[in-house]
Amino acid sequence: MLVKGSSKDLLRFSLVDKLSASWPDLLACSAQSVLRERLGVWVSVEGRVDRSPVIPIDFPMLLVVVAVVVGLASCHCPHMMKMAQTEGPSAPAPLPEGDEGWDYDVTGSAPGILPDEHFIQTTHVYRTTSQSAKKSFSAQVVEIMRELRERLSKAARLTLENENIECEKVTDHFRCEEFPAIGSFNYLVVEDSKRGAIIYDVDRKLNDRNLGTIEMALLDALSRHSPHPLTRFASRDAEREVGFIRALSAKETEALAKPPSSDTTMEKFSPLELNLIDPALLEIRSGEGLDSVEHDLTEFKTQKEFDDALSSNKFVFVLFWNNVQMTSLHMYNLLARVSKQVNRDEVLLGQVSCHKRAEFCQGLKANDFYTLVAYRNGKNIGSTHKISDEQYYLSWIELMKEGPLLQLHDDSEWGAAKKGQLLSRNRQSVTIGVFPDKEDIAFKHFQIVAEKLAGSYYLAYLIKDGQKPKISTYRSMERQKRVAYDGRFDPASLTSFISRSSLPSVIDISDGFTTDVLLRQRRPVALLVAEKSFDDGVFQKVASRQEVRKNFVFAQLQRDSDQTKEVLLKLKLHENSEPTLVMINKDRLHYIPLYSISDADEMLKHMQKTRDAEPDQVLPTREPHPLRYLQVKRVNQIFGSQETVVLPDHSLFIDQELLRDRREIVAPKAGGGCPFMQGGGVDLHEEL
Repeated sequence: MLVKGSSKDLLRFSLVDKLSASWPDLLACSAQSVLRERLGVWVSVEGRVDRSPVIPIDFPMLLVVVAVVVGLASCHCPHMMKMAQTEGPSAPAPLPEGDEGWDYDVTGSAPGILPDEHFIQTTHVYRTTSQSAKKSFSAQVVEIMRELRERLSKAARLTLENENIECEKVTDHFRCEEFPAIGSFNYLVVEDSKRGAIIYDVDRKLNDRNLGTIEMALLDALSRHSPHPLTRFASRDAEREVGFIRALSAKETEALAKPPSSDTTMEKFSPLELNLIDPALLEIRSGEGLDSVEHDLTEFKTQKEFDDALSSNKFVFVLFWNNVQMTSLHMYNLLARVSKQVNRDEVLLGQVSCHKRAEFCQGLKANDFYTLVAYRNGKNIGSTHKISDEQYYLSWIELMKEGPLLQLHDDSEWGAAKKGQLLSRNRQSVTIGVFPDKEDIAFKHFQIVAEKLAGSYYLAYLIKDGQKPKISTYRSMERQKRVAYDGRFDPASLTSFISRSSLPSVIDISDGFTTDVLLRQRRPVALLVAEKSFDDGVFQKVASRQEVRKNFVFAQLQRDSDQTKEVLLKLKLHENSEPTLVMINKDRLHYIPLYSISDADEMLKHMQKTRDAEPDQVLPTREPHPLRYLQVKRVNQIFGSQETVVLPDHSLFIDQELLRDRREIVAPKAGGGCPFMQGGGVDLHEEL
């Protein structure tokens, strides 16, 4: 430290050097500033002394200067003021720019009343549809939660941990399963150590006025889990707004998290498949003359012909058959007759004679030779190996051509479909879904189910803006005209609902029936045997109860039909003209006279008693089942009468699980080729 001035011939010395050597502590204190102020000195922070010219000062004058400096200087250093050093941490480092520290209070209150630190964990679970307003609202909630997290962390000493979960699909996140599977929603789950987890409904309709209402609604929910109100920390835009938020009750929370119903059993056959022919009954017949029927089928002799047909026709239906297997030969006869009834401008029906071109049919299994395969634009879209009459195949071809899900364009078409009018014909059952848009998760699940059930059910949909998703099955010929779906719109429960609600309450078996509908299944059969004129109102009431149908299969047999005489003889009802309810439980028969029963509950009690009662008759399993004769009559109606021996089949009395017998569709990699080729056939048909 030097004093500026002119040079004289006096003793020259550095004031800084003397002061630094004599009073080192003095320079460490505020005397530095006093010297700088009063004497114009320069202080080097590095301990260097600037050797610029100095003022010549004699020794007495130096004493005076030092006395003045010491008198003006003050030092706050504890060791200089002979004070004990304070124990504890050292002073904090300088705060980052823009950080006022915890002494800062946004409301202007004294620092001493700042809140204690606390912690809240939140989860924002939401789903939006394609409507822009709903998407915007959820995005706003996400953004405001982010802003609140930052603001409350600094101003309210609140550590807010938030997670955003978007549930476009139930499978997107494990927590999505705890919330509704359909529709739009915004739920805020708030958790703290004292109150636990509470679910709040952030209603869009009540809070989408502006951003301020959303902010106040969220602050309201957070305040309920905070030791002090948090609404005081609202932004200027929100402090005058009122937000609306509601905590779900315990009952609502329990219902919200209720798992999907476990009852997803489904029927094995659709309404179109209740009168199928058992292949075992065809194998005992003669095939004479079946392949000489007149037809309009296109025969494919080479791979190129087959590929050309697929590329030049939108819809192609092909049968790979042979004249050795009786079931295959009967199937060819049926398709030949169907070919005369279809519109050749819309579809092409073709066949491959595997007994002539074995190389074309390598790798086929037994039931592949009576399987009809459908192609659309060269791609395999489905197949059926079920055998019935011509009408069944006409309906199946129509369903495959129109697609698994039909669109209704207005209320007029919707009203007609409710009455069963669809595709210019009256249908036994039609399942219709109404949705707000095609992006709705319920509609997407409905599509998945429709693809799975393609060719078996008439399914339609209507798009109505603002409409909550709903699905109902309409049955124009039933006592109960409409059955509503009340599930969570998951594919499993939807499939179960469609299969069960589409079936008629009572199956008329007078002209035959599908074997596994009545036999080879676990439920007892309640068979009404009466004349066509009999009033079956009580029986229909019992059969229309959904819960009862889970335990019984309801069927009816017209006594005055020409097809039933032999069956009545085997059931020992040929001499009894009274209406009778025959309970068939495997090989055990119970007879319930109906002339004295006038109440549905009374009839149901009689039916339930037969489970444990001694049977009135036991069917011998070494003889043909009595109902088998109805099926033989049906075969003779379709293919012509033949004298055949009905063989006993003990498997008809054995339980089998009601698993839907649906073939996996083999998706070809390219157009053309047999859809069932495996093994060596793959080399010939690369697309398979």
